[in-house]
Amino acid sequence: MAEKDKSTRKVSDYLEYDKDSRIFDSGVANGMMMLGMDIYQATQNVKAANEKQEDLKADTAERYGLLSDTDLDAFLAEEYKKELSKEYLVDGAILTCTNCTKEDVPIRLHNAVEIKSCVQIFEEIDASNFTEPADRVYGRLVVSENTDANVQGVKYATVGDSEKGYNIPFFGNCKRGPHCEEERKAFITQNNENNNEQQEKYPITRNVGSCKHLMKLEKEWENYPIEGSYFSFFDTKKEGSGAEKAGITMTSMLFCKHGGLIYPVTSGQNFVEVQGEIQGISMKALRALMELEVLNLYSEKYLVIENGKLIGIKPHLAGDGYITVAFGDCLQGDDLKFYLNSISGYLSDDINEYERMKDTVIPVEICFDKLIQDIEPLYQDALVQFQNEGIALSQNQLDAIVIAKYQCYKLGTKAYNAIKDGEARDVLYDAFLKAHGENGNFESRTTAEMNIYFDSNYEVEGGMVDITVEPLEAYDK
Repeated sequence: MAEKDKSTRKVSDYLEYDKDSRIFDSGVANGMMMLGMDIYQATQNVKAANEKQEDLKADTAERYGLLSDTDLDAFLAEEYKKELSKEYLVDGAILTCTNCTKEDVPIRLHNAVEIKSCVQIFEEIDASNFTEPADRVYGRLVVSENTDANVQGVKYATVGDSEKGYNIPFFGNCKRGPHCEEERKAFITQNNENNNEQQEKYPITRNVGSCKHLMKLEKEWENYPIEGSYFSFFDTKKEGSGAEKAGITMTSMLFCKHGGLIYPVTSGQNFVEVQGEIQGISMKALRALMELEVLNLYSEKYLVIENGKLIGIKPHLAGDGYITVAFGDCLQGDDLKFYLNSISGYLSDDINEYERMKDTVIPVEICFDKLIQDIEPLYQDALVQFQNEGIALSQNQLDAIVIAKYQCYKLGTKAYNAIKDGEARDVLYDAFLKAHGENGNFESRTTAEMNIYFDSNYEVEGGMVDITVEPLEAYDK
């Protein structure tokens, strides 16, 4: 499919069936109805492709601290020229699909019989640190032929590495069922092998997953268009032939004609050298973050404390036009849904409703759960920000970066460059302060972050160090 973006994608490129297969399967009349359904689904496929490509671009921009599409396009134009770019996918890259699930799905074979497709998930891939939906299934890209294109002994992938069950693994169950008799045949055969007439009314296809029977891959991966060209690698096929083909990267996708987009979660290359065994943000950093956000003398009136223990936190106004809850959580969108599903008091993201909610107490357990939910993806993002530079980061340095990102979310180019270049304390201070917002009175917070980054000093001025936060202590254990 070569290079594509939202300006060049056509609905005709994302159809599942050709004319002959529609008429063969359904007859002329039903074939026309099938065409209408196919065009509708192709339109949805184009929309999904555009959205996923934007997600992949945004992830890449975040990794490198790029602030605009113009900056990203200029960066990719240079980066993708490099043979040794860590953005290129290699053998072992982790993939997933937008339309896969590890949940059971019903498969209707015909009017009288419905089966349930199950999938056995092997936990070889630890998905706990990924930010994809919880029901996603992951697999590894297999590149075994390209012996003339490798980095550190691992082979590069190209746009041609798209063979079902060979390069591309199966991803559990597909959320879309079979749509024609040809697709149902495999399920009928499997159903007959696994079950007999005496078995339950709704038998099960055991541990296979429907993806295996429904996957219909495009011949080549889609690459995001850039100025210039991608680095090419010699792609050797199983039969021995070969040719130069463009590599695929962390912004590439492979279209499955049954309605999914396969995309990379990791490139397969070793990203960041980290000093020591670091499993996540430290307990000291979590405590410091709590004290910076709300567990301090300046915010004491919003805290509910009993016998030296934090019981809950009330909503408060941070002066930025938003309601702030829990440990500095700016209340908006899905955040509001999370809290409303967990508490009984009144809560709203409308600042004009503050008087009605100011005495609502959010239990500390709920506050802590939300903090962990928000902080863990930030920590993983912080790890891969520096993948292309191979920078060694210590626990305290990562902690400081994550604490800063929790408030401002994106550190920006100046801060990332300062970290990459190993700049002095005053330079990094200015960069972090700019990311926080120079008009927001963030000087003391930035000082605390510098103390953590450079001195491994987690003390917070004004922090209520004597107050116990039981969920934090339980989390540590």
